Amino acid sequence: MMNKFLIFIAIVALNQAQPFHIPLPLGAGIDVDKKPDGQTQVSLGQNVNILGWGGNRNLTFTSGNGTFSTQTDNNLLVNGTKIGGGSTIGADKNKGVTLDNDVNLGNKTIQGGVGNITT
Repeated sequence: MMNKFLIFIAIVALNQAQPFHIPLPLGAGIDVDKKPDGQTQVSLGQNVNILGWGGNRNLTFTSGNGTFSTQTDNNLLVNGTKIGGGSTIGADKNKGVTLDNDVNLGNKTIQGGVGNITT
């Protein structure tokens, strides 16, 4: 019953122009945002930071206006420094297909993917 209610609320909210946030226990939440160009972005996240130690995990779906993508971000927070990785998979009418990976090691982010390898 609760799942049906949340789905109903999400569908109603997607028709609204205002972004909104649904807080969940333990630092988690659901964000829904409608961009001015017609894209809708839905993010599911969980973040914990206790004196610089913890982690974050986020999953974002973007669709609309010729675009669809999923983006993940999974990092461990060690003494205030992010260590982990993420990825983006999607298609955009302007950029084409996107298959990217990111690795966070301290102050450096290594970005890779199809035709995109930088440090």
